[in-house]
Parts: sequence; structure tokens; C-alpha cells
Amino acid sequence: MKSSIRNKSEGKFCKTRGKIKQEAGKAVWSRDLNAEGKAESIGGK
Repeated sequence: MKSSIRNKSEGKFCKTRGKIKQEAGKAVWSRDLNAEGKAESIGGK
């Protein structure tokens, strides 16, 4: 797989994982999990 395609797919994976963590943090009222999800979502471009 080309590196550019791999980078894009890894970025989308990180962004999706961040969104899941963020929503899970909201569901269980966890500020830490919510913040971690936000940071990961922003980092996965």
C-alpha cells in the first residue's frame, strides 16, 4: 500500500477512535476520557 493511502487510513482510524472515546466519555461523565477523545480526534487528520 502506498504511504499516502496508509497515512490517510491511519488518520481516519485515529479520528474515529477519538470520536468513540469522546462519546463514551460523555456517556459515563468522564472528563478525562472525553478530553482524551477530543485530543485524539483532532490529532487524526
